Amino acid sequence: MSSKTLLHCLRWARPVAYRGKQAICSSMLLIPKMTARLPSSNAMCNIIIRAMASSSSQRQLPSAIRKLCAKGGEALLPQFVNGRWRGAAISARVASRIRKMALIENTFGSFDRETGKGWDPAWDIPRKIQRIRPDKETKRVRTREMRAQKIESLIESMDDKIDEYRKEKIDKKPVMGIENVIKRMMRGGAKK
Repeated sequence: MSSKTLLHCLRWARPVAYRGKQAICSSMLLIPKMTARLPSSNAMCNIIIRAMASSSSQRQLPSAIRKLCAKGGEALLPQFVNGRWRGAAISARVASRIRKMALIENTFGSFDRETGKGWDPAWDIPRKIQRIRPDKETKRVRTREMRAQKIESLIESMDDKIDEYRKEKIDKKPVMGIENVIKRMMRGGAKK
């Protein structure tokens, strides 16, 4: 394994300090000197994974989860102390993040105080139930049925209206006779 790969593995193991050519990891694991014969890459990765597992078990839980373990659901609610209101120990944003993580990890429904995993459904804040109603949509969509009914009613009386229009058009025309021809000629509208 090259020194470049070793440094890459050390980056994942979160080294604390470098002493010469020797590195000390956060789990106090000594990585052999680079000048010595290095173990294979698989063995090195196994060593680093074991070191990370032991260091993660020693890590402290985030403060929000520690407060949940100590106070339970009261950490999510504001408290009235000495005549004044104090905000919730855990903000709604952080609480929703913890709840989502519980849903992702399939630990929703129970809370383990030792590991800090999970979410108790009793902690959920009851939300106002909104009235279910259809979307407003556009005016064109909302009035479509009314417009269709109007068109159908107009189609029923369409034939009668067309006949009336044609009759009026014929009635407006002057009757062809010698009298009307002379009137037209006098006005100067006769065709030559």
